Amino acid sequence: MIAGVIHVPVPGLVVLIGAAGAGKTTLAIRLFEPAEILSSDALREALSGDAADQRPTRTAFRILHREARRRLDAGRLVIVDATNVDTRARRSLLEIAAATDAPTLAIVLALAAAEVHLQNARRHGRVVPADIVDRHLDAAATLGADPASIAAALRAGGFASVIVATSAAEVAALRVVRIIGWRPRPVTPLDPEVSALLGQLVPAIQARLGSDLVAVYLCGSAVTGGYDPGISDVDLLVVVEGDPERLDLERLAAMHDAIARRDPAWRDRIETVYVGRSTLQAFRTHPGRLAVISPGEPLHLRDDRASQWVQNWFYARVVSLTLRGPAPDTLIPPIDWSEFVSAITRYADELARRPLADADPGSIAYVVLTMCRAAMTIRVGGLGSKADAAAWAGAMLPDRSELIDMALACRRSGGMIGFQDEGSVTGARTLIAELQTLIRSDPSVSVGDRPPVGVKLPATSG
Repeated sequence: MIAGVIHVPVPGLVVLIGAAGAGKTTLAIRLFEPAEILSSDALREALSGDAADQRPTRTAFRILHREARRRLDAGRLVIVDATNVDTRARRSLLEIAAATDAPTLAIVLALAAAEVHLQNARRHGRVVPADIVDRHLDAAATLGADPASIAAALRAGGFASVIVATSAAEVAALRVVRIIGWRPRPVTPLDPEVSALLGQLVPAIQARLGSDLVAVYLCGSAVTGGYDPGISDVDLLVVVEGDPERLDLERLAAMHDAIARRDPAWRDRIETVYVGRSTLQAFRTHPGRLAVISPGEPLHLRDDRASQWVQNWFYARVVSLTLRGPAPDTLIPPIDWSEFVSAITRYADELARRPLADADPGSIAYVVLTMCRAAMTIRVGGLGSKADAAAWAGAMLPDRSELIDMALACRRSGGMIGFQDEGSVTGARTLIAELQTLIRSDPSVSVGDRPPVGVKLPATSG
């Protein structure tokens, strides 16, 4: 968790865990949409007219489980608001998630007993008897005595991710970022053409760098599921000891060129960023330079600094596959969501200023789709692929949906389809201006900016 941010996968199952009075319902209402929440209390009240009536509990949970399965099958986010302190209760939910291939997240409110009892006594409406609260607290205590042991126990029990808050202040600081269509674990197996490329490229990098190699991470659509064979780039982050300036860049460039000559389909489709370990670990202030090979550009030292690459570092830290070396969060420091959003906004402003008159169709499509993704990320508060973003932007700007579809078709055709006439280029300018307005407008009122509940975005990301 970064500065109180919880990365919530969509679709996905979020299970709240804690005693009555810990603040689960208050948290659920604050962080999630009403149609995303399944509450055992609400179901008991609907069945008997009294949330405290335990007689319909078995029926309430049958309904809860059935509805959770239906919603996960539909590609939706499901929040289960119940105590869930019992192992059997959690196991039933994990089985539903496994059956629907949904990622799981546990949010544990492990507040001190005195704090829970105080909050319970102050509840508006139903106050749970103290002995029942104590029973919940005792059951929750079997998970562990501290956040690390609680998280370890729940991961061992089957949860992919675990967040533990131990005070009301920590609970109040929690906020969510929706990871749209993304699974916490990288997609496997990788696309065959990506696997074949990595089988050549990664050993070649290792052979050239030797002891200077620290880590290699695969980023972007190849690892998160939004990869288009023959079209998408493959993005690598290579961490080295020292500064890339001291590497033999000519030999590295020759190695990259040899791979492109061996298989021309990869020419201008491999982006590799070489960064020093110390530069990456202190990217906000370190003066170290980057060496980059990207579509249309040979391997070269960049004049800009690592502090201008916040988006790359954020994605590598949150969504990447480790090919060599330690996990990325051991080398890349925490990046707050607001810092990430600021970087997205700056880049979107730069794209919006680019003239389109002499731009080729593929470049116009890139600007349109990248602006769609920037707008979705900021307005929805979640990560997603260009396809995710196109679906969202089409729902937000239905009058521009044909242009957005044109941008997708242009990208998938390698720039051969779309934006061939002045009318479509003019439309792209208008669309980009409207997307910039979405990016720059106040996202604090973004509830209405999300797609209608139940609308399933494409299950891709990257």
